[in-house]
Amino acid sequence: MKLYLSSQHMGSASHVLLEMIGDKKRVGVIANAIDMSDGRHRADRLQKEEARLNKLGLETEELDLREYFGDSKTLKDRLKQFGMVWVRGGNVYTLVRAMEQSGFSKVASEMIRNDSLVFGGYSAATIVAAPDLLGSELIDDPHEIPFGYQEQAPPMKALGLIDHYIACHYESKQPWAKNVPDYVDYITKERKDILKLRDGEVYIINGDVESGYVA
Repeated sequence: MKLYLSSQHMGSASHVLLEMIGDKKRVGVIANAIDMSDGRHRADRLQKEEARLNKLGLETEELDLREYFGDSKTLKDRLKQFGMVWVRGGNVYTLVRAMEQSGFSKVASEMIRNDSLVFGGYSAATIVAAPDLLGSELIDDPHEIPFGYQEQAPPMKALGLIDHYIACHYESKQPWAKNVPDYVDYITKERKDILKLRDGEVYIINGDVESGYVA
């Protein structure tokens, strides 16, 4: 299994990411965590995301999970075209809703676990890799439901790719990080293991190797 989980953007170990991807340089960029944004803002953020990946020599294409709601078979075929999926930050509940409704949670998890797909991303991507969304309501609005999404109770299930939790933006002064200390305290009081990532730091699993990198 190959995971590249960054606190913010590419983090400090992009050279390791390139080694993990190898020759399969086509990347599907998932921006569904910001589906609540207006169209212009979303498009601008997606463009900047792709530009950062292109700068590394990677070929990018948006993988909009909304196009596969209720059609996991087609999504699975599409995922086979990529060497990696890159998940940008945003609302983790919206992201999980998109992953569940498209079937990504099942089909992509299988591909990631059998080493046929690299999973990378930051912020919400680090949270969704955890066992569940315990305490995530302290960070994001669990009732955010963009147009076209099913109106269901807030999800709790995550991808479960790792057996602990990650607090990204740890000790960051950015406004979106103001509730991170509360999240850390909550997970700690629940007697769960939590890894605290400062912006620039990356948590990596590369086969049997697990490591962290600091900017």
